[in-house]
Amino acid sequence: KAALYHGHTMADAEGLPAALDALLDIPAGGTNALTLADRGRAVAITANTGIPTDAAVAFPAGSVVLLTCGATARTITGPGAGSITVEGSAVAVASFVLKANKSAVIRKTGSNAWRVFGDV
Repeated sequence: KAALYHGHTMADAEGLPAALDALLDIPAGGTNALTLADRGRAVAITANTGIPTDAAVAFPAGSVVLLTCGATARTITGPGAGSITVEGSAVAVASFVLKANKSAVIRKTGSNAWRVFGDV
């Protein structure tokens, strides 16, 4: 497989068209957590949201979730300190802010480890 960008291949993008076709709303208010049913889907983030630990939800490595945000920015919290790497940064963080009216893709890269791509 040929590398496209930073070592990613076409296989990394498989399922993204289907993810864009499906939209799953997370209810407003409180803090919500992603579920295995969110894998490969577009999720409208209407409240601060957590990415669960592997012990809580067994997302397979390579899982992709498209996060879409409405008019209010939301905090996305990873499963632990240093569990999220923002594409283009060498620093791993515990959370990031999904900007208002923006989208981002998260991809599971390892045990309790995720990478975020997008305008965050």
